[in-house]
Amino acid sequence: AAVPDADAAEAKLRRLLHAAAMTRVSREADRLEAAFGVFASLTRSGEALARPPESWKVPDAPAATQLESLLRHVYVRYGVPPWALSFARSGDEADLHVFLALAAGRSVRDCGLPVRLSKAEARLAMAAPGRLGARQAARWARCRAAGMTRAHVADVLRTPLGDSFAWPRAGAEAFWAGVFAWLGRHREFGDVRTLIEWAAAARFGANVTGGDGVPRAVAAWKPGLSMAGRTPRSIDRELTAWDDYRRRLRSAGQLSVATDAESVVVRAAGTPLRFTRLRTGEDLLNEGRRMRHCIGDYAGELKDHQFWSVHQDGRPAASSQRLTLRVCGTWAEASGFANREPTDAEWTALREWGRRRPEPVTDFECAS
Repeated sequence: AAVPDADAAEAKLRRLLHAAAMTRVSREADRLEAAFGVFASLTRSGEALARPPESWKVPDAPAATQLESLLRHVYVRYGVPPWALSFARSGDEADLHVFLALAAGRSVRDCGLPVRLSKAEARLAMAAPGRLGARQAARWARCRAAGMTRAHVADVLRTPLGDSFAWPRAGAEAFWAGVFAWLGRHREFGDVRTLIEWAAAARFGANVTGGDGVPRAVAAWKPGLSMAGRTPRSIDRELTAWDDYRRRLRSAGQLSVATDAESVVVRAAGTPLRFTRLRTGEDLLNEGRRMRHCIGDYAGELKDHQFWSVHQDGRPAASSQRLTLRVCGTWAEASGFANREPTDAEWTALREWGRRRPEPVTDFECAS
C-alpha cells in the first residue's frame, strides 16, 4: 500500500490513541507506550481503517485484551487467528505485516510467513496457540502436521528452530522435516532439545564453549546425517556420546562443577537421567522420605558403600525422582518409588552408567 502523507497519518494516529485513552491501556504507562508504537507502525503502513475507532465498544477486560480488541475492530475485515496480533506484544515489524495481510483477507499460506505452508499445515496454523508469534505459529503447525506431540512441539519452540526457518543455515529446513517426521513416529522419545542440538552439530557443525569460556568450532562429523532407519536406542547412544564430549570440554577448562565421579547423565528412551552421589546421612534420610523406602537406614554404611540418586536431568529432583542406588563394589541395588522395580529403559540406563564407572558395576538387583 502507498505510504500516507504525514498529515493523514498523524490524524489517524490521533484517532487511534484517543480510542486507546478510553481503555485501561491509558492507566499503564508501559502499555500506553507499547500502544503508541503499535499504532505508529500501523499508520506508517498506509493500511486503510476497516471501521472508525470512535465506534469501538470498550470491553471489560485487561489492558492487553482491550488493545487487541481495538486492533481487531479498526483493522480486521476477516477473521484472524489470535497469534496474528502477537506484534502488539512484541513490536515485531514482520509480524505486523503478517497481521495486516490476514486482516485484509489473505490466506495464511500467502500472508508473508517465512515458509510456505501446505494446506494441512495452514489449517493447523489457524488453531495455533495465541501466545505464539507468527513464525512460531508456522513452526507449531509444521511440527504438528508431522505427528509430533504438543510437548515435543513446545520443546522445539524453545530452540532456535522456534523462530527461524534458516537455522543453522539456509536450506536446512528439508533436513529438519525428516527430524520432525522421526519424532512423530517416536512420540515416546524424551529429550527433544538435546536431539536438535546434537543433530545441528553433527550435520552442520557448531561452536561449543568450554569451561574456560573459550568457544571451540566443532566440524560437522555427519554431514550426510539422516534420521531414516534410526531407533530411539541408537539416538540415545549418540546423545550420550555428545554429552560426554561437552562434559570433557567443560572439565578441560577447569570449571568448578561436579566431576564425572559425582554427577553423570545417561539416557533412557531419550530421557536424560542424572546420577548424583549422596554423601551424608541427611542426604539418605531425605532421599528415603521422598522415595518412600528405607535407604535412610543405611547411613552407617556411608564409609564403605556408595549411594546415588537418579532423577530426570534438567528438572527439579524432588518432582522427577526415578531411582535410588546402593553400590557395593561391582554390585548395586536399585529402588524406585515405594521400592518399585526399574523399568526396562531404566535397567538399560543403569547398566550403561555401571559400565562407564572407573570401577564398573556389573551386577544389579532390585531392592524389592
